[in-house]
Amino acid sequence: MIRAPRLVDLAFVVAAFAATDSVSAQVRHPGAPQGSQYPLVPAPEFDVPAPDVAYLRHQDLTPRIGPLRFGVVIPMYVDLTSDGAYEVTPDDRVVFRVKVKASGAHSLGFEFSRFELPRGGQLYVYDERLKNVFGAYEADNEIPTTGEFVIEPFPGDTAILEYSQPLAATSVGNIVIRAVIYDYRNVFELERQLDERESSGPPSGGPKAACDTIDVNCPEGDPFPNQKRAVVRTAFEGTLCSATLINNTANDGTPYVYTAQHCGQGTTTVFRFNYQNSGCNTDDAPTGQTVSGATFLVGGTYSDNRLLRIEAAIPSSYNPYFAGWNRQSTNPTFGMGMHHPSGGPKKISIDGNGGGQISAFFGDNINAYVECWDIHFQNGGAYPGSSGSPLFDENNLVRGALTGGPFYNECIEYYGRLQYFWTNSLVPPLLDPLDLGSLCCDGFDPTTAPPPPPPKAPKITSISPTSVEAFGEKLVTLTGTGFSSATIVTVGTKQLTNPPDGFQIIDPCTIKFDPPNPIALGEVDVTVTNSAGTSAPITLTYKVTEPLEMDGPPLLIDGSIAKWSWGGAPDQVTLFNYSLTPNTLMLNGQEFLIYLGSFAVGKTNAAGLGSLTVPISGVPNGTVIFTQVLTVDPPAYSIATVKLSNIVKSKATGGL
Repeated sequence: MIRAPRLVDLAFVVAAFAATDSVSAQVRHPGAPQGSQYPLVPAPEFDVPAPDVAYLRHQDLTPRIGPLRFGVVIPMYVDLTSDGAYEVTPDDRVVFRVKVKASGAHSLGFEFSRFELPRGGQLYVYDERLKNVFGAYEADNEIPTTGEFVIEPFPGDTAILEYSQPLAATSVGNIVIRAVIYDYRNVFELERQLDERESSGPPSGGPKAACDTIDVNCPEGDPFPNQKRAVVRTAFEGTLCSATLINNTANDGTPYVYTAQHCGQGTTTVFRFNYQNSGCNTDDAPTGQTVSGATFLVGGTYSDNRLLRIEAAIPSSYNPYFAGWNRQSTNPTFGMGMHHPSGGPKKISIDGNGGGQISAFFGDNINAYVECWDIHFQNGGAYPGSSGSPLFDENNLVRGALTGGPFYNECIEYYGRLQYFWTNSLVPPLLDPLDLGSLCCDGFDPTTAPPPPPPKAPKITSISPTSVEAFGEKLVTLTGTGFSSATIVTVGTKQLTNPPDGFQIIDPCTIKFDPPNPIALGEVDVTVTNSAGTSAPITLTYKVTEPLEMDGPPLLIDGSIAKWSWGGAPDQVTLFNYSLTPNTLMLNGQEFLIYLGSFAVGKTNAAGLGSLTVPISGVPNGTVIFTQVLTVDPPAYSIATVKLSNIVKSKATGGL
């Protein structure tokens, strides 16, 4: 059952915490550090002061709105080429090394204010035993817009940073550490605990609780291969969130990232792709597919939505997918969340009933009512670290980003609505650069990998206008879902096809069509059909054409049949008048064509429609003819009931 919109005070609400604020290209290049090949002089040690861990942990006990925090940023300044140990190795490379130690930390992240490397320059991070090695990072890892760089958490409390470049290089690298992210909470343990809960199941081997996490490669995730490729984990300044790549109407692969505003990501955000177990309850999620560096584009408080653009190129080997979106206000009939709880491997949650609407108050760093979708998952739940993750609807289109939910129930979640984010004037030019006014947009796959799922039956949510005159210009717009593969629009008994003669698919949520002239006035059913089925009908009403309106050929072709059509009230006696001049006089306040000749053509039909066809021949080339229709109400045929149409001007070509 779809839940009705409601307004609640959520002073008790806690967010399913979000992720970081900035990222640069984390792509690692092949190679090996000099420290693994040659004995090197000891590196000077730089100690990082430990934060007040007890105080931080005490803060974490209080539910709050914000990203999942695992570490804090400790400012420092280390210039690798000025402060590091220097030597030249036998393979003619200049090496600079420093050791950074932060006693008690579970991992160390590094932020660089400068990362300028000459050709052949390489940076590595490793421990003293070379058990863990990150790198090589090269010149293309620099965030192009700011010159910064960031390295995601490196295990342990001690790391050696090694920079080397060819002895023949014409310049020296400029590599400056501005901060260390001190992991006081153990980000790896947070991930492990969530996976352990998932794999162990409930006591006595019974069924899982509804809110237990579900790997995206369990059977529940099988229908969503593309969405798995779009959802990413983010890390920023010691916090974790979830996000998704999102498409735009140009289908040009611009790497936009959609997440929650309260996640606060920006320039140094690290995005991890395809961080998911290969099977159901396995433990083999890859961690090496990352890029870093982004530009913050726009954020919205009342939608809790945020849009970024990744500045580094996303390697094609990551197989990215750009999710489609739907900005309509109608409630989804199905909801699927895909996210990274605790910053760990990707999970899936499903609400088979769809969502309602809710205005929810969130405190802390939001401190506002957020317009949300109200989702009650029957399978899977969301946890800290899931914030910013997308809500997909029944057509696999993004509807919103996760803000949070009541702290007592991980099955209930509130997603900030894309519809409200769209009211920010900065959003439409980004996601609809073609200025189509699109209500929704299909996903974009830059590769040939997995085919899209089979279409679902269309659904019509509205029709505009709801009534049209029986004759004349009358473009009608349908909004709904599942229109991408529509093949037929049925209006009453008439079927319109696409192409060529009936309707136009504007976007997956919008169809426009010119309804056919009816045989009677009143209501008719309108439906949309695709290969998966036919929508429920919506009503279109035909009404009297008022005032009387006439249409006619702009050109009369010698030897052809000319046709004039008109619409007015039903069952009216009709006269067709013509003249070679446009001279008129006033009749009942209307312009009346002083006619040369007249045809009586009977009565208009039940819909007020009439027409006249006349063979045209022997007319001198260039002859201009003016025509008009006159109707009068039976049976009295009083002059007071006379109605006059517009005057149509036609010109003969190809005549004598």
